[in-house]
Amino acid sequence: MQIRINPLPLRWMLAAGLALGLGAAHSAGGSTTHEQEAQIKVGMSTQEVQAALGQPVRTVTYRKEPGPTWTYDVATAWSRSVFEIDFDAAGKVASFDERELIIK
Repeated sequence: MQIRINPLPLRWMLAAGLALGLGAAHSAGGSTTHEQEAQIKVGMSTQEVQAALGQPVRTVTYRKEPGPTWTYDVATAWSRSVFEIDFDAAGKVASFDERELIIK
């Protein structure tokens, strides 16, 4: 007796597992998607940003800046990018930008 396994359902199960794993990693915090980034607007509070994106992967307060800069990893399969949000002294979004990291 020979058992034949159809590879198509196995491929679908693997793809679903990878998608669920990516979702779990993303929900752990510190990463964002382009769709989530589009929700960020100048003037939002830190609480609004955290509700939209979760905890940042890194928070830095530069010496000559009025407020902190929050950094998120961007969840893409083809590049390494970060999304940075600069806050003013009142804790409101002053600016934001995504930039690609160049690794040498």
